[in-house]
Amino acid sequence: MKAKTILFILISVLLMSCNNAKKETGAVRVEKDPEPKILIAYYSLTGNTKAVAEQIHNKFGGDMFEIILVTPYPPDEKTVIDIVRLEMEKDYLPEISNKVENIDEYDIIFIGTPIWYGTAATPIFSFVKQYNFSGKKIVPFYTCGGGDEGSYVEDIKVFCNGAEFYNSFGNRRPDREDGTAVEKVEKHLNELMLRPPSSQIE
Repeated sequence: MKAKTILFILISVLLMSCNNAKKETGAVRVEKDPEPKILIAYYSLTGNTKAVAEQIHNKFGGDMFEIILVTPYPPDEKTVIDIVRLEMEKDYLPEISNKVENIDEYDIIFIGTPIWYGTAATPIFSFVKQYNFSGKKIVPFYTCGGGDEGSYVEDIKVFCNGAEFYNSFGNRRPDREDGTAVEKVEKHLNELMLRPPSSQIE
């Protein structure tokens, strides 16, 4: 009787050891973090900013949103410059005809603009004033003549409380004229770390 009891205990210990060994040497399960949802919002008068937005979309995917005005600017650039100057002097913001209905669903929002008088185009201010960007990651991009982004980023930060901003990027007229604009934007996109590394869970 005692021999049977001892044999039963030995078998039980061996089985428990095997189960523990399986747990210790079992395969590690790797789970990827969910892909961030991306929105590429932009205003483009001449098509230059739209081209950058499309380049971003080709790189990262996401949803495109072109800001469209209720009353579009006339095609003549000189006339637009005069209109914009008056808008800025009077702090007037043009009305937008479309809206992002599900902005809460997006994690990363690219915001693209031409640079007018050293800052964002007025339709961009109309856009950012409509939404709550708290907790969002904002990636500003721009196109301009011979200058740079001016105060664009600092100016829209006023309307994006609680958002985390990435460094801005874009292209200038000289880049477009000498054919290096696409290459320079691509270089910056390659350096953007938008997606977190996969986490490893045992």
